Amino acid sequence: MQADATQDVTGVVVFELAGSCCGLPVEAVCRVMKASDVLPLPGAPPLVEGALDFSGNLVPVVDLGPRLRLSQTPPARTDNFVLASAGTRLLALRVGRVVRLLYLPERELREATGLAAGAVAVKTVERLGEGLVLIRDLAALLEPSELAAIDRALGEAATAKPS
Repeated sequence: MQADATQDVTGVVVFELAGSCCGLPVEAVCRVMKASDVLPLPGAPPLVEGALDFSGNLVPVVDLGPRLRLSQTPPARTDNFVLASAGTRLLALRVGRVVRLLYLPERELREATGLAAGAVAVKTVERLGEGLVLIRDLAALLEPSELAAIDRALGEAATAKPS
């Protein structure tokens, strides 16, 4: 069956996070890369594991598992980073593996209930067996105080960086 050309479709980068299928809109994802060592980021909120050096810029590494009421998993050598925009910031999400690129009709998306603070930013899709958690707005999943703490920690790290 061919999709109606007038129907709204969302491209989604699907990945595993704490054993669940999650996804980000393709336009929010800037890169997928093998996970590497993370540098400490003092002063960052608890959901930030640290930071990675990406082309000379520090990018906070975030574990969204607990925020989405998923279990927290320890970092593994097989993990990947999904670098994605969260408002004006770039964040790295530690994920198990990137599964695929999926195109979904907007009519298949449902509001997620009881999943997370900032749940307006999250929708679900019942397509991949147990469902897919689609993170529509990564920045909205973080509290304003967390975003401010990330910005402060990055600013302090940048000024402490030897020139």
